[in-house]
Amino acid sequence: TVSEKVALTVVKETGAGVVLRGSRLLATLGPISDELAIYHAGNHRMDEEAQRQSFALSIPCDTPGLRFLCRESFDVGRSHFNHPLGSRFEEMDATIFFDDVLVPWDRVFLLGNVDMCNRIGSATQSQGHSGHQVLTRCLVKAEFILGLADLMVETLGSGTVPHVQEQVAELITQRDILKACLRASEADASPNQWGVMSPATAPLQAGRAQFGRSMYPRMVEIIQLLGTSSLMALPSEADFDAPFSPQLNQYLATDTSNARDRTKLFHLAWDASCSSFSGRQVLYERMFGGNPLRNAMTLFNTYDKEPFRKQVRNFLDSED
Repeated sequence: TVSEKVALTVVKETGAGVVLRGSRLLATLGPISDELAIYHAGNHRMDEEAQRQSFALSIPCDTPGLRFLCRESFDVGRSHFNHPLGSRFEEMDATIFFDDVLVPWDRVFLLGNVDMCNRIGSATQSQGHSGHQVLTRCLVKAEFILGLADLMVETLGSGTVPHVQEQVAELITQRDILKACLRASEADASPNQWGVMSPATAPLQAGRAQFGRSMYPRMVEIIQLLGTSSLMALPSEADFDAPFSPQLNQYLATDTSNARDRTKLFHLAWDASCSSFSGRQVLYERMFGGNPLRNAMTLFNTYDKEPFRKQVRNFLDSED
């Protein structure tokens, strides 16, 4: 089938190791990494027929037969002033092609066991530990967006406008929700079977799901709404050394900021909300944890809802 020709598959086992053929998404920073860890992400369940796609292994990035197809870079050597985020934090994404790649046996950790592949994240608590790191990153991004928004409001002098206050308050609420989820995962942490303290996964999953599905896209939208026309036709860093720079200094200054500082701030707002870098950030947050619909289906099918059904039954059975 087409899927068998595309999906990363063990096509042969030899005395030296296993041979892989197919493709894999998404290798963020893969082209500049030393090694690749390849395993089932756990955001969907593989069926019993997927034995040849069931494995966990690691290989060096210069392994023969390995190819990286990179997207267009969002950093073309531009200045920190003009593109403060893209010039610093570009993360190259790539599709990996495996053309009969030999993986030595000492690099194969799991092979052919569908059940173990499906449970590898939950059984080892790796989902909880990685989820804690992810939600920490989400919280930091939320706090950065909140700080950026408030500086924009201060610079434009729009802090008394009701809808501006409402939008910044929304950012504050989103930040506090993420902080609460992170704290809950730590407060409800417990030792696993090997004695390793592991964060509670439920609040981490809740925070991660809402951040990618609705929070971060909305944060970016709020930056656009707060910036309005101030985000358009921004002067470049070089323009402030041009003959017409006196006009820039005269017409772009505000009561709380000179023209250069205002422009520098709004270049940051542009890079966080309107540039190709920001578009990739929104898409990444939406999808890097897996298909949101599939994740929701997994949550529906695995979450213990019986205690809540019992509450309702008890209420219905009560005659008080």
